[in-house]
Amino acid sequence: FHSQSKNAVRFRAMEWNVENLYDTLHDEGFADEEFLPTAERRWNTPRYLHKQASLAKTILAAGGLQPVDLVALCEVENDSVLRDLTRRSLLLTARYEYVMTHSPDLRGIDVALLYSPFTFALIKSHTMRINPPTGMRPTRDILYAKGVRPVGDTLHIFVIHAPSRAGGEANTRPYRVAVVQRLCNAIDSIRREDVAANIIVTGDFNDYGN
Repeated sequence: FHSQSKNAVRFRAMEWNVENLYDTLHDEGFADEEFLPTAERRWNTPRYLHKQASLAKTILAAGGLQPVDLVALCEVENDSVLRDLTRRSLLLTARYEYVMTHSPDLRGIDVALLYSPFTFALIKSHTMRINPPTGMRPTRDILYAKGVRPVGDTLHIFVIHAPSRAGGEANTRPYRVAVVQRLCNAIDSIRREDVAANIIVTGDFNDYGN
């Protein structure tokens, strides 16, 4: 992200699909059974803690001397895994705060945004539910966050995790289009209020770049 302000300073954002960051407990109502200690994967506490430690080290390394300001995460299960990541791993030193979705995704998968409260003052956040077209199963909500940098620039952040291409790219394209249309409507609404608004869209689009 590059600010247009004359007081522009470095501001960095990263995105990471952390691939099934589940805890070891069953969340009622969600199909997370394969990530339990008794399942074939044998997803247990030592493996979970090892993954948390690896994630923390990588995020810290990406920041170098100063932590990355924003970290968008895809495929996180719940508040517990984010609390463990930000409060019970090496990432504690960065003092990140976070917001996340609580989506109807059948596997209990959500998206989240870690942010440094020293460089991003959160004003508000909310989730945007996707109205699924016929044949589309419930998917991840879009996460929206609005905040201000120390120099005064307001940022609008969207984090998405679009439906996968499982079942064929052409067959599942309408599902990803539904997510993008919801996103575009939200961006258009912001632009109507401020044509020069600073907007960051990040996440896993499950699509090819052009």
